Amino acid sequence: MASQAREGGPGGDAPGVDKIRDLLFGNQMQDYDRRFSKLEERFLQRFKDVESETKRNLETYESNAKKQVDSLATQLR
Repeated sequence: MASQAREGGPGGDAPGVDKIRDLLFGNQMQDYDRRFSKLEERFLQRFKDVESETKRNLETYESNAKKQVDSLATQLR
């Protein structure tokens, strides 16, 4: 019952929490939200870059391995 009072009732959402947060912290929370959004965008972009670089490196490795196997097969004939 005490947890329901803190959460704003059985629904779980407290509509006044955002207002209280704005009163207590002002624009600081909005600034944090913007900064975290920018960090998330940078992280996702870097992740995509690393993913594509890894794919490219794997393709190069596979190509080189195939060439070496073909070369060894030719030498064994």
